[in-house]
Amino acid sequence: MIQASIQQQGVVGIEPLCALAGLARSGYYRHWAASAPRQEETALRDAIQLLSLADRKLGYRPITVLLKREV
Repeated sequence: MIQASIQQQGVVGIEPLCALAGLARSGYYRHWAASAPRQEETALRDAIQLLSLADRKLGYRPITVLLKREV
């Protein structure tokens, strides 16, 4: 429903989108700021999973060493 309204009105930008959805801009930015650490954690988890799948015998200490080498 909101997407249809956006297409009809040609609304672009955070302020009009938040107004259209009935949200405060501050709430949008608070949510956006809180999701940034989750994205970093996801990248780290992906790297750990790739290393552990490459060699099933690796424990957490060798994986930690390999991750530190990459940085």
